[in-house]
Amino acid sequence: MFNKPDPERIRLVGPDRACAEWVLRNGGKVVWVSGETLADYNMLPSDDHKVPNWQDSLTHVQISKCPDVSDTGLKDLTALHKLETLVLFDLTNVNNMDDCKQYLSSQLPKCKIQGK
Repeated sequence: MFNKPDPERIRLVGPDRACAEWVLRNGGKVVWVSGETLADYNMLPSDDHKVPNWQDSLTHVQISKCPDVSDTGLKDLTALHKLETLVLFDLTNVNNMDDCKQYLSSQLPKCKIQGK
């Protein structure tokens, strides 16, 4: 199931890579620090070896118009400890966005959460 985190995958590749994979599988896009945009899951760099810059490097994430993202999936973003900005909108499968935002704010106090 794509809208549910895979703890084993997170352990294997780290939360940043696992998050990027999850966003792409759910129809989202990933924007690298360089500004390059990736929308095709199959174009992700190989994960055959552990790349140190994936671990705890994600600082800005936007999740929008992804119908398979759920409350549980959003709450699992707390694994991204360096997250500074999180933008959320048009997530039709999220039942209680306010609860999700409150939970994320409590777990990621340095992260600015935007959106509806």
